[in-house]
Amino acid sequence: MKNILTLSTLLFLLFSTNLFGETRIYPPNLRAPLNGEQGQAPDVLLNWDAVTGESLNITYELQLSDNASFTDAVTFERTTLTALQMNDLLFGKTYFWRVRAFDDETPSDWSVVWLFNTAGSITLESPKTGSLVYADPLLEWDKLTGLTAYQLQVDTIYGFALDSSGTDVNINATFISETGDKWAVGDNGIVLHFEDAQWVTVDVGTTEDLNDVFFVNDSYGYVVGDGGVVVHYDGANWTINEPLTPNNLSGISFVDVNTGWLVGDSGLVIKYDDGNWTSEIIADTNDLYDVFALGLSNVWACGKNKQVSYFDGAVWTSESIGTKDYYALWFTDENNGWVVGKSGKIFYFNGVEWVEQSSGTSKDLYSISFDGNNTGYAVGKKLGSSGPGNMVIYNSGWTQMEAGYIEDIYGIYASGNNILYGGKDGFLMSSTDGGFNSPYLKTYAVPFDSGSYQLNNLLFGKTFYYRMRAVNNMDTSAWTGAWSMTTYAVPELASPSDGTSDTELNQLFEWEEYGGATDYLFQIGADAEFASSWSIPSDSSSADFTTALFGHEYFWRVNALHPEDLSAWSEVWTFTTVNTVTLESPEDNAEDVNPCPKFTWEAIAGVPKYEIAVDIDENLSNPNTQIVTTNSNQCQESMERNTIYYWKVRAISGLDSSDWSAVWSMKTEGYIGIEDKLSQHSIHVYPNPSSGEFSVAINSLTGEVYKMSVMDVTGRVLLKKDVVCFPGENKVDVKLGKIEKGIYLVNVKKGEQLVTEKLFIR
Repeated sequence: MKNILTLSTLLFLLFSTNLFGETRIYPPNLRAPLNGEQGQAPDVLLNWDAVTGESLNITYELQLSDNASFTDAVTFERTTLTALQMNDLLFGKTYFWRVRAFDDETPSDWSVVWLFNTAGSITLESPKTGSLVYADPLLEWDKLTGLTAYQLQVDTIYGFALDSSGTDVNINATFISETGDKWAVGDNGIVLHFEDAQWVTVDVGTTEDLNDVFFVNDSYGYVVGDGGVVVHYDGANWTINEPLTPNNLSGISFVDVNTGWLVGDSGLVIKYDDGNWTSEIIADTNDLYDVFALGLSNVWACGKNKQVSYFDGAVWTSESIGTKDYYALWFTDENNGWVVGKSGKIFYFNGVEWVEQSSGTSKDLYSISFDGNNTGYAVGKKLGSSGPGNMVIYNSGWTQMEAGYIEDIYGIYASGNNILYGGKDGFLMSSTDGGFNSPYLKTYAVPFDSGSYQLNNLLFGKTFYYRMRAVNNMDTSAWTGAWSMTTYAVPELASPSDGTSDTELNQLFEWEEYGGATDYLFQIGADAEFASSWSIPSDSSSADFTTALFGHEYFWRVNALHPEDLSAWSEVWTFTTVNTVTLESPEDNAEDVNPCPKFTWEAIAGVPKYEIAVDIDENLSNPNTQIVTTNSNQCQESMERNTIYYWKVRAISGLDSSDWSAVWSMKTEGYIGIEDKLSQHSIHVYPNPSSGEFSVAINSLTGEVYKMSVMDVTGRVLLKKDVVCFPGENKVDVKLGKIEKGIYLVNVKKGEQLVTEKLFIR
């Protein structure tokens, strides 16, 4: 049935062709990039759907133009493919394209016309502006295809500088006239004018919060604010208008000296027409925050609850865009406009509809301005409790840029290379000479296929600004907005912790590794001024040092270096060395102690020797003293039995010694018969199990001769020897050589007393 149907359809088509005497091939449907798509690479792939015709020889012809009329369009050679790769398109440009199909030599109509915008620049990724970095940060960006290279610039000079406004009240709006005259307005009726290289406060006769400022020319301007205040400037004086409304006024825009609009709370619009003010309420609107007049019959306003309104010269109409409040808008012409608002939302008007654009921020945007050269700026709520400030730049796409300040920014105005913005607590920033022109400036050529670049040897504790642009065979993109990063000034100390007490003389001093540092200098001083100090170079993040004084406070710090810079010193940490010895055994007040004991105490790293004192007088008035190099001392002759002895230890380092330890006491055991002297506690075999090499420890009260033997479980003797022992612990090393695995017996005999220990050979 399927074959019959197919055949029937084919016959019908053939009949139809003969009947009507002509064929029709339909124009292709365009597929990608989508109509109006932005940020396309200069080698974008243009894609469309295949079509069918009467013949099997279907080809396609593509046209690309910089205008919708396709005057001076580029026509590409016909192809059988349904996609064509562009090359070396200009950056930040709008292109129009269309395709038609050919059935042999019969063309279809042209497809619908679609447009796309090429990327105006690179999208930076990290480090985020305002980041703290080490001296070797890795810069990353979104890779863009179709390039021959990237250019990267790093400098210590930025194109904006903080102005001294002379006020600490919020700056809500700024303005720059065509001649470069600068104004700023804010809370409490503040109006600032830049004259004679400084900001001067102008008394305009009100203390209301002022929300917007607009100048038609240097001699004609208005300021509006809360309580319906409107103040006019005539080139010489400021005059408060008669009250027009009790509503707060938030936005102002004029077409010329005769026509302008004000907007405010509750959808209020006030029009100025050649000396007359008329008010109306836009239906179904909430508070209006901004207005922008392109002409007498082309005015836009935006406001609360996703409201965008349009005046066509006769009536206002409103529509809901997105889901947020909108605080400001700007148009470069009737087909290109933007509105910004809550949560960083930005919508773009393309002459037909509003389309959302990615802003590069999720924080509120309060103001927007374009500089007349297709570069736009939007500012708003700072990025987190400690900044940085919130500023995004538009070059055929929005990306974050360095704001130069870490507070909320309420108003911005751009005119050519002059940019002025201000915000919380009276801060004002203005553009300088563009930046990236200091003696430090470094420019890097980066391979076209890279998405990252490793910097090295940045100066310590310095703020750097960086930007990038793309290059192809035909064009160079705009620079990205500058991002900032600040290098850590000094290494961060780790251990011993600041203020540590009772530290050993020998310490391993450690600090966090500083990325990009090739070496460090560790310095330790016996005083806070480091007048008496020692300096030790290190190629790692640690240094080993032994101090000389007990119970002394020491000070230490570190700096880092690489081939181009030496950091400042880190913060100074302190520690205090131990000033006494901690005893271990025999335990204090011990009873029945072996008359020839081994004295032990906790070792102190860095101490070369100790002094031990033993006496039967609790005041140790006439002690027996001995200098040892380990943290133990084995007595060499038996003490009196059934007698209390007192002992203490101190550490010695060079010419200094610690305080004496606490005094401990012990009581030696009484006389016991010789038969009781040799017991399981007198003999110790180790290690056990062993491989045939082991030691036997014999604890002897007096100088004696012991007989020792090793035999297997059958009674075969493997080793037999006499051992001359001295008072105290005696060590006998044994090597049996190759021996089978199993259980063996180690016998130690004194007189008639015999002790046997099992030895396990593995």
